[in-house]
Amino acid sequence: MKRKLFLLILPFILGCISTLAHDIEVDGIYYVYNYNRTELSVSYKGKDYKEFTNEYSGNVVIPESITYNGKTYMVTSIEDYAFCVCTELTAITIPNSIVVIDDFAFNGCTGLTSIDIPNSVKHVGHQAFFRCRNLKTVTIPNSVKSIGNRTFAECTSLTSINIPSSVTSIGVNSFGGCTDLTSIIIDENNPEYDSRENCNAIIKTNIDALMVGCSNTTIPKSVKSIRDFAFSDCTTLTSITIPKSITSIGHNAFSGCKGLTSVTIPNSVTKIGHFAFSNCDGLSSIKIPKSVESISDAAFSGCTGLKSIKIPNSIKNIGSFSFAGCPDLTSVTIPKSVMNIGYNAFSRCTSLKDLIIKTKTPPVCVSSFDFETLHHPCILHVPKGSKEAYEKKSPWKDFDKIVENK
Repeated sequence: MKRKLFLLILPFILGCISTLAHDIEVDGIYYVYNYNRTELSVSYKGKDYKEFTNEYSGNVVIPESITYNGKTYMVTSIEDYAFCVCTELTAITIPNSIVVIDDFAFNGCTGLTSIDIPNSVKHVGHQAFFRCRNLKTVTIPNSVKSIGNRTFAECTSLTSINIPSSVTSIGVNSFGGCTDLTSIIIDENNPEYDSRENCNAIIKTNIDALMVGCSNTTIPKSVKSIRDFAFSDCTTLTSITIPKSITSIGHNAFSGCKGLTSVTIPNSVTKIGHFAFSNCDGLSSIKIPKSVESISDAAFSGCTGLKSIKIPNSIKNIGSFSFAGCPDLTSVTIPKSVMNIGYNAFSRCTSLKDLIIKTKTPPVCVSSFDFETLHHPCILHVPKGSKEAYEKKSPWKDFDKIVENK
């Protein structure tokens, strides 16, 4: 009988155990055990960080240690999502016992205005302070060795950042979308990164690659590449001079730079990455240098102010969505060198009236044009003697009007 009763209530016992992710609650702070139950990590309340709203609010002071059931535990880390989206949290005191601030720990804490990371912390995780939009100052101590991906991204009130000599790893897009950021300084003794010539940027020293920039950045002539997300969502960037030393522009390097009105890409550049200039609403014209052979996917997509684009005779491939969502483009000339045009390359180009193609052999296309949103009539201009070839091949045959150039 006892065995049957136990089996009946077992699911309820297990259910109760699984409803709480934290192991201990002391003075309004929730903890979980780690390191064989000898240390504690600050956590969130409940079984999921989304279960409760603003379980932490106001000024929270994390102790170095707590005593629970007669045993003292050191508090050594802040767990994933511990304070995530606690929008009523206005201040946090982190003790010198904390070694790790984990992923998403303070993500979306919009009430925080400053953070003093203690000299014990070695790692700050991915998106740890992502979208802390009122965060104005951050102190990164000389104990920190690594900063994760998007750690301080979209901290739109952050004005300056100082990277100490201890930091040897900085993740992708770590400061993307920090629109008020105007000052970036790397300690001169840092072995991995530098901000040479007071450039207000983070440069990976051994490969001369610009990793993070801001609205005040001046790219030194010694830099060879602009890496992925370097200026992503820097809406206050209005102009940038790319020196002739640059050979590649990474994925999303300038994506979302809505205030960027002009950019000159030098002939030294051979590669422009996916989404490199996507959603740059202020750009009205772009001249792609002859050194580039391929336009990557979505490279100029969503550039709503783009009125003209000059594609050089070096281009062989135009990637998918390359110019999608450029409603102000009225005319595009595709040179003889182009052999392939990717999926939806010119979709939602609602003002495109003239498409001029220089090659007699129709380029290979895969639904490159969205004819439902294309301007009517959009005239396809083809070389003399090639009209019949275009009329027989998709999607060229679907154009309203095909005319041969004289």
